[in-house]
Amino acid sequence: MPMYDVVNYKRLLNYLYKNYEFSFFKPLSSCKKRPKVILRHDIDYSLDCALKMARIEHSFGVNTTYLVMVATAFYNIFEKENRAKLLEIRELGHMIGLHSYIEPSIKRKNKAIEEKIIEEFEILRKCIPGAVPIISWHNPFCVLKKTDLVDGRFINAYSKKFTQNFLYFSDSNCRYNSTQIIKLLGQRREADIQILIHPVIWMLQKNNIEEVLVAVFIENCKRTERAFTMNKVWKEFFPKGLSEGFYAELEAEFSDFLVKKGTS
Repeated sequence: MPMYDVVNYKRLLNYLYKNYEFSFFKPLSSCKKRPKVILRHDIDYSLDCALKMARIEHSFGVNTTYLVMVATAFYNIFEKENRAKLLEIRELGHMIGLHSYIEPSIKRKNKAIEEKIIEEFEILRKCIPGAVPIISWHNPFCVLKKTDLVDGRFINAYSKKFTQNFLYFSDSNCRYNSTQIIKLLGQRREADIQILIHPVIWMLQKNNIEEVLVAVFIENCKRTERAFTMNKVWKEFFPKGLSEGFYAELEAEFSDFLVKKGTS
């Protein structure tokens, strides 16, 4: 069984459901009965994986926060199918906010960062009415973690309020699996926690980040192929599309390359 899959994610969810009260990014009540958990999802690569995870969480009766990129090569939030996926996530009771990448060239220019945040959030809100001003950073650097920008109008998921006052865990690059997270939480049972879970890691059902990246690469190849079907010449060359055998060979070659790269 893969280390990261639906079964293991449900196991983690069940543990959280039994031991914590789910919360969004907001001030916590001083008279709480149970510790709080903020479960956050940065959507780096796949809206399909995000929707699958959102449906699983809904079946548990819990609501979480999904943070979306508006400028990425991996998905276009304005495509009809993609927008429908995000709207369904929202209708399931989850919050949708912004996941943003800040180029290193402007990392010390607060005004430029704030202008980028405002612009991207307005784009997101046009696509998804009801999007909330919560932001997480893609590959964050130190400056971005320190403060809430734009005069506090945006909640920074990496701010001290939600990372130092909370116990913080991230599964980035398959850092922690469900067993490890549950074990670590068991050592700090009374603490409020924020957990960053990437849907693509758990819904693709793999064992490590190399396998996840290969799967993401193959899925994007297939998405590109579907786009090519609108081209007459392509359809003449490949009337039935590329075979699953082609993709299997590509995946095997890519996986073999990563293994060799990792041992060299």
